[in-house]
Amino acid sequence: MNHPHDKLFKATFSQPDVVASLIEDLFPPALVAGIDVQTLVLTTNSYIDNELKEHFADLVYQCQFNNQASFEIALLLEHKSYPDKHPHLQLLRYMLNRWQQDAQANEGLTPIVPVLIYHGATRWPHRSLDAQMTKMQPELRVYLPEFDYVLIDLSRLDDTQILNFRSQFLALSTSLLKYHDQSKHVEFVRQHIMTMLSNVAEADLRAIIEPTFLYLLETSNLTGHEIVAIFSTVSKKTEDAAMTAADQLRLEGRLEGRVEGRIETTYKFVKGALKLGMDAKTIASTFELDVKEVESIIAILQQKKA
Repeated sequence: MNHPHDKLFKATFSQPDVVASLIEDLFPPALVAGIDVQTLVLTTNSYIDNELKEHFADLVYQCQFNNQASFEIALLLEHKSYPDKHPHLQLLRYMLNRWQQDAQANEGLTPIVPVLIYHGATRWPHRSLDAQMTKMQPELRVYLPEFDYVLIDLSRLDDTQILNFRSQFLALSTSLLKYHDQSKHVEFVRQHIMTMLSNVAEADLRAIIEPTFLYLLETSNLTGHEIVAIFSTVSKKTEDAAMTAADQLRLEGRLEGRVEGRIETTYKFVKGALKLGMDAKTIASTFELDVKEVESIIAILQQKKA
C-alpha cells in the first residue's frame, strides 16, 4: 500500500502518545478503564499476509490490561471508499495469523483487540458475525467464532470532539482524513490550525508537520508555498518546520513539478519584494518565478495581514 491516507495513518499512529489519546478519547469505557496507556509499546510484529495487504495497513501495540500480562491492540486502517460487508472475515484471518505464530512458539494465544479506523463517506454497518449468517438458528450460535472489533468511524465524529483530543497530532490527522474527499478538507485546516498546533513542543513539530505537509501536497491543489503559509499562521517555529519539510521533500524529489527552487528562499523573496513596492509581474520577472505562483503567495501574505 502506498496511499497518502496510509502514509499519514502510519506517521500518526506510530507515536504511542497519539495512540494513548485515541484510546482515552474514543475507545469504549471498559477498555479505557483497563488499558494502561503508559505501557503502550509499538512492536515490529506484523500479521498481514499477501491477501490482507490489499485491505489493511497494520500497526501492532502491546500494553498491559488490568495490570496483568500484555495483550495486543491491532490498529487496522480500512482504506476503501465504501464499507466492507464482511470485515470479520479479514479480521479473523489477521487474528489467526497471530495465533498461529503463538502456537508454533508453543505459547498461549494472545488476546487481541482489533481496532478498525474508517474514513469513508458512507456509514459503516457495524454488525455482529452471527447477524451476517443466513437463517441463523439459536442451537448453532455456540459453534460460531463470535468476536467484535472497535470501530472508529471518523466521518461521524463531531468537529468539536476532534479539536478537543488530548493529542493535537491526532486532531490534525483525524480532520484531514475525515474531510479528505470534500472541499472542506483544506478550509478546516486553515480555520483550526492554530488550535491544533499552538501548544506542540518544538521538538515534536517535524514529526507532525512533515507527514501533514506531504499529505496536503498529495491530496489537495495547494502548492508548497501555500502549505508553508498555512503553517506560518501558527508561529515562526511552525513556519520554519514547514520550510524544512518542504526542502527535504524537494531533495527527495517529491516536490518536483510542483515547486521551483527552495520554498524558504522564494517565500522570503516575495515577502521582501512586496515591502519594496514591487508588483507580482515585476517580482516574477526579477526572480524568474511563475507569475501565478507569485500572485498566490501575495494573496496569502495579504490574508495573514488581515
